[in-house]
Amino acid sequence: MRTCKMNIRPAYCVLCAFITFLLTDCNTTQADLSKIEINPNARREGQLKLNDLVASVEYVPLETNDRCVIGQIYTYDVTPNYILVFCGKSTAVYFFDKNGRFIAQVGRKGQGPGEYNYIDHIFTDEELQRIFIRTYNPNRLNMYDFNGEYISHLPLDDYGEPTGSIKALFDNKYLVIYPNNKGKKDYTYEIRDRDYKLLGQGLRSVPYTIYGTPDGRSEGANIFLTPFDSYYRFDDKIYVKENALNDTVYSITGENTFRPEYLLGAGKYEVTTDIRSDFMGAFERLDKCVGFKEIYETAGCLLISYEYQSKVNRCYYDKQSKDLLYFPSKEGIPNDYDGGMDFWPQKQENNRLYKFYEAHLFKEHVGHANSGSNRKDNEAIKFRDFANKLKADDNPVLVVASLKKK
Repeated sequence: MRTCKMNIRPAYCVLCAFITFLLTDCNTTQADLSKIEINPNARREGQLKLNDLVASVEYVPLETNDRCVIGQIYTYDVTPNYILVFCGKSTAVYFFDKNGRFIAQVGRKGQGPGEYNYIDHIFTDEELQRIFIRTYNPNRLNMYDFNGEYISHLPLDDYGEPTGSIKALFDNKYLVIYPNNKGKKDYTYEIRDRDYKLLGQGLRSVPYTIYGTPDGRSEGANIFLTPFDSYYRFDDKIYVKENALNDTVYSITGENTFRPEYLLGAGKYEVTTDIRSDFMGAFERLDKCVGFKEIYETAGCLLISYEYQSKVNRCYYDKQSKDLLYFPSKEGIPNDYDGGMDFWPQKQENNRLYKFYEAHLFKEHVGHANSGSNRKDNEAIKFRDFANKLKADDNPVLVVASLKKK
């Protein structure tokens, strides 16, 4: 595997029985990369706990009032001074300050100017004092001010089909990800500027044919096989991985190139084009495969989750020892910091890991006989006091875990 400019050619080979892409104009070889092999039937438990990783844990309850009653949060964005959330149940976007104080509802449900139905992602731009909502219905990127009022939109139908998913706003650029839909789109990743001008592309899609559909047609049959895409920011760089038909975690350089950083293999548990081609048998066959999900990074390890036989497994790769070890808790990293819930992030922005929990989970956890911190210090007392003040029907709470630098 080599570091590339954007002229990526579609030659590829098998490494660890996973598809690995060969890139041109390179100066990083496969031998330079850390190789991580997943065998779901060979597990070794590790000793890593939350207090080993984090310097602090902060709990930010979102204000609850008649103007913002939030159920499940589908997607969100956190910046140094603001929190932006999309509630799927009410199909509404809500804007809060960094302390969880409610500011405004952003736009509203519908198909008219400034309205939305199916939301893909949401972003806050503190420098421009703008909020962006990428919606598929209508297919556009809406822009609002910090009072939640509609300003304008960018019609994404003008940029051809299929339209990608805008996953991140970074360094005044968008990261756009496309599903590997039978190789229809040449590249999996695009980097575009704020005017949506194409700046770079990376990772060739893999062509394959879907067969065995009930009506004999393959159009649209790939939707249920769309893989989970990982992306995170660490050391001020965006990292990405398309989690089927590709074994590589890439970082995006300042020159809009994709640099391979880690190889993740699964041996005989790989997802192959043969499996993704089999419409009728894919569900059963995929259940016997490793389906990578979230990947995050700290100074000392990679945090990796994957699905196997309908169960989520959470583990970590120790960068120094090169070992792959598993957390004993099915929920993720055991919380010996303050006795709160065991933690697994949903989002990473440099040294901060984020996750939302529903308010009732705090009270249930505190009431559990085995809950409590191993540290038995002020952090445990603060957590119990915080949890006891919550009401079960309060809005969700944002957990912010700040990583140690070393």
